[in-house]
Amino acid sequence: IRTNRGWTRDHGPIFVVRPGDLALTDWGFPGWAKYADHRLDDAVPKEVARVLGVKRFEPRHGGRRIVLEGGSIDVNGRGTLLTTEECLLSAEQVRNPGFSGADYERIFSDYLGVQETIWLGRGISGDDTHGHVDDLARFVDARTVVAVATEDRGDPDYAPLAENLDRLRKATDQDGRPLCV
Repeated sequence: IRTNRGWTRDHGPIFVVRPGDLALTDWGFPGWAKYADHRLDDAVPKEVARVLGVKRFEPRHGGRRIVLEGGSIDVNGRGTLLTTEECLLSAEQVRNPGFSGADYERIFSDYLGVQETIWLGRGISGDDTHGHVDDLARFVDARTVVAVATEDRGDPDYAPLAENLDRLRKATDQDGRPLCV
């Protein structure tokens, strides 16, 4: 399948599973709200669904197709999702104008089966994707999150990464249990 860029995690489909039923979600991809050449990338999920012969859902909210890049979220496979305010809620590189945190949480619930959304703050400085969580924190099992941090107080990322760690340490999973960070 031809693409504009190789970052398939961001523009490819996100698969969803119910017992005995596999489907994919086809989110909009506007080149990280930064690059104009993204049309081939945006068409990838539709082609993958055709090749695999699986159902394809195009998530919508307020009458619009929803933009969601794969690297902007991480899930534990049980109902908990990680994301960042910088990527999804800031006024820079806006993916879905006018969407609130509550809108996203409803979307995550409706289309991905998410019961608990954990919002981190900012990503690392200089990130082209403007705060993708895949640069910051990842589930390594259903309750364990590995997160990036620095002990160098002079590093421009020290404060935002420390805040993210604090948020993770206070967060709970879909069952109300604390995470192992």
